[in-house]
Amino acid sequence: MWHKENLESALQSNFLKSTITTKIISEEVFIDSRKKTKNGLFVAIIGENNDGHDFLKQAFENGATMAIVQKIPADFAHDSRLILVKDSTKSLVNLATHARKNFAGKIIAITGSVGKTSIKEMLRTVLSQKTDPKIVSHKNKVFANYGNLNNHIGLPLSLCNLPQDCDYGVFEMGMNNPGEIEFLTKIALPDIAIISNIAKAHIGNFKNEDGIALAKSEIFLGVAPSGYAILNKDNKYFDFLKSQALKNNIKEENILSFGKNKESDICLESFENTDIALSKVHVKIAKKTLNYEINSINESTILNSLIGIAVLKILKVDFANYLPNFKTLETPAGRGNIIKINKNNKSFIIIDDSYNANLESMISGLKFLAKLGEQNPKGRTVAIIGDMLELGTRGIEEHKSIAKYINQFNIDKTLLVGDLSKNIIGELKKEQIIGHFDNSANLAVQIMGLVHDNDIILVKGSNGTKMNLIINSLKE
Repeated sequence: MWHKENLESALQSNFLKSTITTKIISEEVFIDSRKKTKNGLFVAIIGENNDGHDFLKQAFENGATMAIVQKIPADFAHDSRLILVKDSTKSLVNLATHARKNFAGKIIAITGSVGKTSIKEMLRTVLSQKTDPKIVSHKNKVFANYGNLNNHIGLPLSLCNLPQDCDYGVFEMGMNNPGEIEFLTKIALPDIAIISNIAKAHIGNFKNEDGIALAKSEIFLGVAPSGYAILNKDNKYFDFLKSQALKNNIKEENILSFGKNKESDICLESFENTDIALSKVHVKIAKKTLNYEINSINESTILNSLIGIAVLKILKVDFANYLPNFKTLETPAGRGNIIKINKNNKSFIIIDDSYNANLESMISGLKFLAKLGEQNPKGRTVAIIGDMLELGTRGIEEHKSIAKYINQFNIDKTLLVGDLSKNIIGELKKEQIIGHFDNSANLAVQIMGLVHDNDIILVKGSNGTKMNLIINSLKE
């Protein structure tokens, strides 16, 4: 809840003046003037392509009660709903810092090269529910940043909207360049910092993978006193990341590891698939075995569930009250969710992994496709592969290497999209390739004619390749 007094206090030296009355309140901070809101506080950001000050009228029409501006348009010269600041973008950070300072719950922050959003949504689900009302008196209140609002604008905006009565705030932190995670973590001040993995995402912006690991380790710079770190024991950068956590005064006993590695604090012993989207998982923790069901057969998702177990251990809650929640997980759209389609007298399954891609997640997606193929031996496994972007000079080499995994997992057919994916063609047998398309729009208009009954189809590529167009065409 934002009002005149706490706004002026939060903005500090960035505040210039306002004529806001003490009676006006705002229940939500927003920056998109098109958003319908109830009692919203509009922050007029000046971006690369748009200036929020040009859309003040629209913001007020859509429910804003106040607006933070760094200049006052002529039409609003005598408007009593404006707060004038030196820098409206900085005001988001001011408000986020104030919200964090006054938050009494626990903040959990996630970064990593793959799976941030899925892990965030998993934690939201697992922490939100307490399953036995006879044992506990209430359901936890959990807030998480929406979608992928995880950058220098999105994360502060999310923190501005963090309800102060929440038990937990769960935030993902994204980056393209060094220094970005440091900026975010020093605003969020996480109690628990998670690095899911290190891979070659955005490697075009770094000298090498070591640089990515260093940049991800910046998350420890903001960890609260007596805070915790959760790290992937299977990742080759585990020892380096642990050393960075220790360097930033995280106690060794507060660093938890997860993975298939037998020395992991949270160790995946085994799992077996019991249905098309259900697995039984067996996890070793402190010489005891936890057993739970999870709504997935994807090994990557199952491994990520160990992060949830680590968080529950840190929070010192009763596992029995939370483990059943893994069975209720829903995979976020575009991140490996399974869609069953009946269309044009054809029945087929889509793995919608269209949101993003790097080599590590591509391998995981192909492995998942092969796993589903084992359960559906009558159908073909078809990988629709779009370009993996932001790889710099490694682009051609990384795409060629995909062929090795197509063969390793015995994927039946491929459809390739984009200039970089063209490099896979020479690495495969002719009969493995259905075709190559310059862009996803061209394939989308033809895709139904290329799909067979009982196909299991993986759709994967970087967001910039717009692989969701293919998904939409298959679903419509």
